Amino acid sequence: MHPEQSNKQRILIVGLQAAVDPGCKRLLSERYQVAEARDRASALDLAREQGPFAVVVAEENGNGCGGLEALRELRAASPASVGVLLSDGVPVETLLGAVQAGDVFRCLDALASDEHLLRAVDESLRRHAEIESLRLGEDELEFVREALRSLNERFGERIAEQSSLLERLHRFAVDLSGADSMAAIADVTARAVSGLMQGRGVHVQLWGERELAVEAFHGPEMSSNLHEEPLLTRDGILGEITIDLGTRNDRKLDEHETHVLRSITTSCAVAVRNELRRGQREHAQQAMILALARLSEQRDEATGKHLERVSLYCKLVAEGLREDGRHVDMIDDAFIENLVRSAPLHDIGKVGIPDAILLKPGKLSPEEWQIMRTHAEIGAQTIESVMRDFPDQGFLVCGRDIARGHHEKWDGSGYPMGLKGEAIPLAARIVALSDVYDALTSARPYKQPWTHADALKWIVEQTGKHFDPHVVESFAKRAEQADAIRARLRDAQDEAAAQSAHPAADAR
Repeated sequence: MHPEQSNKQRILIVGLQAAVDPGCKRLLSERYQVAEARDRASALDLAREQGPFAVVVAEENGNGCGGLEALRELRAASPASVGVLLSDGVPVETLLGAVQAGDVFRCLDALASDEHLLRAVDESLRRHAEIESLRLGEDELEFVREALRSLNERFGERIAEQSSLLERLHRFAVDLSGADSMAAIADVTARAVSGLMQGRGVHVQLWGERELAVEAFHGPEMSSNLHEEPLLTRDGILGEITIDLGTRNDRKLDEHETHVLRSITTSCAVAVRNELRRGQREHAQQAMILALARLSEQRDEATGKHLERVSLYCKLVAEGLREDGRHVDMIDDAFIENLVRSAPLHDIGKVGIPDAILLKPGKLSPEEWQIMRTHAEIGAQTIESVMRDFPDQGFLVCGRDIARGHHEKWDGSGYPMGLKGEAIPLAARIVALSDVYDALTSARPYKQPWTHADALKWIVEQTGKHFDPHVVESFAKRAEQADAIRARLRDAQDEAAAQSAHPAADAR
């Protein structure tokens, strides 16, 4: 095909070899690329081989030459083809139906002049161009629609991924806020990182005052190809999260994974810093509590490590009660922590007792005993005055209950309120036994220390009288541990051999 012809519009003439003037055919060939077919069948074959054609010119004379049917079938095969019909004796209704159906665009008389035919072909070509333009517009619109559908699908998938990520990060934040220790923070972080990193192996190290405070692992065994992310804060690096990248040495975290990891490390670092500061505050707070408590103890010439021992005995008994299934609705980690922290305050009210009574070496008179007994209420009121400024401090509530109730007795014969049984706060019942055990096994100006065995025997005898039976049971089951605490923190004056003495020897 000549290069110039390849740029011409393609026209098919069907069954018009005799009807169309040779001069007209020459003019059409000069303007357009013209193909000719003898009849409908050959036109369809030609269209399959060379089509589609922009314009199809066919003849229909009512004698079965098939021009109208050819236009119908060619348009069905190529909707953009425009038909021109030269009719001779075809009923008007048939022609109108063909025009309305779109199979015929222009209808000319079979004897129409060459000028009319050329004009009809030109108009048909313009119509073809319009159809092609519309078709291209529809194709472009469909392309845009398909692109939008694909984009929406990807956008929906991305939203789902981001929503899932946000949900996981939110769950991590909730779990992290509930972590009450360095070990819990490390475990929560390791699980979160492994889950968000497609189950990779993760190692979390948190550093406290020592070089390595705690560590946690999660996920499969780790390879040698690792990524290390520091837990960086204003206070410095507080730990490190190590992630397994797999066996490929060139494998690195992508941008998305890096962003997720840094979100986690930032939250983890803040939690570690807060936990360290909380520990420091609690340590300082406990040091102040012990210092205040020792002020009262020193006035009473009590043993140097009495407060530490009583706190440890209380912890031993409380944990034992929980292990034995006693008071599990009350004894949780917070209860034990508050008990241990506030137990040293049990005798803080003694600061209000005159030295003449507090330091008297002999027995107290009934009047002096009445004054001595006020130390329980003095201590409780002192702590309550602090609670007005700090109402949410659980250890102060526990300390008040202990200060007021540690001289109450199970049978109701104690002071200052004569409470009986479970009306006495549990913390006070635990401190009551712990304090008496330490008083019995320690030297005082008015007595020698008892042996552990003698003290234990007397405490058991006081079950249901002085002491809560469940508290005695817990202590007795762990008596060897209590004796080990006593021996480890024994004061110098208790080194002398213990000897039995009656418990009524003025346990103040």
